Amino acid sequence: MRQFVIVVLYSAILLSLEVIYRKLFNISSIERYTESYLSVCLFVCLFVFSKYRITRILVGALFAISIVVNNVHYAVYQSWIGPVNYSLAFKEINEITNAGLTMIDKFIYPLLFGLFEVAVFLSLSFIKRKVYKLSWIFDFIFYAVMMYVFVRAYTTKSHERFISPNTVYSRLKSNYLSLGYFIGRIVPYEIFSLSNIPLYHKSKPMKSGSPKIKNIILIMGESATSSHFSAFGYGRKTSPFLDSLKYKSGALVGKTYSGGKLTAISLPMFFNAIPYPNGIQQIAKGDTNLFNLAKEQGFQTYFYSAQARDDMHMINFLGGAWIDDIRFPDNEGYSLRDSMPDNKLLPAFKNINLDNGYHFVVLHHRGSHIPYGALLDEKEKVFG
Repeated sequence: MRQFVIVVLYSAILLSLEVIYRKLFNISSIERYTESYLSVCLFVCLFVFSKYRITRILVGALFAISIVVNNVHYAVYQSWIGPVNYSLAFKEINEITNAGLTMIDKFIYPLLFGLFEVAVFLSLSFIKRKVYKLSWIFDFIFYAVMMYVFVRAYTTKSHERFISPNTVYSRLKSNYLSLGYFIGRIVPYEIFSLSNIPLYHKSKPMKSGSPKIKNIILIMGESATSSHFSAFGYGRKTSPFLDSLKYKSGALVGKTYSGGKLTAISLPMFFNAIPYPNGIQQIAKGDTNLFNLAKEQGFQTYFYSAQARDDMHMINFLGGAWIDDIRFPDNEGYSLRDSMPDNKLLPAFKNINLDNGYHFVVLHHRGSHIPYGALLDEKEKVFG
C-alpha cells in the first residue's frame, strides 16, 4: 500500500513539473493529461518495481534523456527531438558540441529545470524497495514495450508521427516514438544499406557578397495548382493580381512544382532547397536552410503562419532554430487546432519595422487549402 501511494504521488508531482515547465518556457499545453499521467506512472512503476538493476538503469536513463534532451532541443529548435536529430547527433558530435557551446544562453534554464526533474525522479532510488515474487513482470513489460516501438517503426508506412514530434505529446511519449524510430528504422537502414535511394547531401553555399535587398517577403501558399490560375491560362479570372504583375518590369511569374503532396513534406523540401528524395538528414542539418542562410547574412527572420500550430509539427525541419519570431493562430487568440484567415497575418506583419535593418519574412497562407472556402469570406470565394 505504501509503495502504491508513492507511485501515485510521484506520478502527480512529475506531471505537475511538466505543466510548470511548459508554462515557464511558453510551450503549448499537453493535449491528453490522463494519457500523460499514465505514461509517467508507467515509468515510476518500472523504476520502482522492476526486479533487475539493469532494467532500472535503462528506465532511469530513458527518463533522463526524454526530459533533458527534449528541454535543450526545444530551446534551440522549437520542437522535441526527432529520430533524424538522434542520427545526426552521433554523426556530427563534434560539430553539435561546438555549436551548442555558442547557444548555451538559449538552453541553460530549460537544461537546469530538466536536471531538477530528473533528480526528483531518481530520488525514488532512496525509497526502500520491496521485491515481489512477480517483480520480473515489470522487467518484461519494459522490454516488450521497447521491442514493440522498434518493430512498429521498422514496419510503419506512416512516418510523419515518428519524424515530426508533436509538441502536445508529453516529452516521455515523444521521445519514446523518436528513439524507437531511430533504433528500429534509421539504424538498421543505415547499417545494412536497406534504402535504394542514396542520401542527398549539399554543402553550405559560399557567401557571394553583402545583401543588396533589405526586405525579403516570401508568401507561401497551400494546395494551389498553376492549372487553376488565370495567370497561366485558366479560363476564369482567378488570379487578377498575378495577371497584372507578370507584365511588370522585373517580375518573374512562372510555374513550379511542390516537393510533396503533404505540408509536412513540401515545406521542409522548399525551405531547405532539396531537389531529390531522401534529403531528411540534409534538412535536419540545415546547411541549405533559407532561414539559416538569411541569419548568416544578418537578416532578422520571421515565420507567420495561418495554419494551426497543431498541424505544423515540422517547424524544426523548416528551420525553427534560425527563426527569430514564429507566430501561429493561437498567438492571435485561436485554439491550437484552428487555422485562421490569411488576412489575420497582417496585423503582426505591420508591426515589423521594415525600415530598420534586414528582414526575411515568410507569410504562410492557408486560405486556398481544402475544404474550399472554409477560411475565405464571400468576396474571396469568387476566386476559388
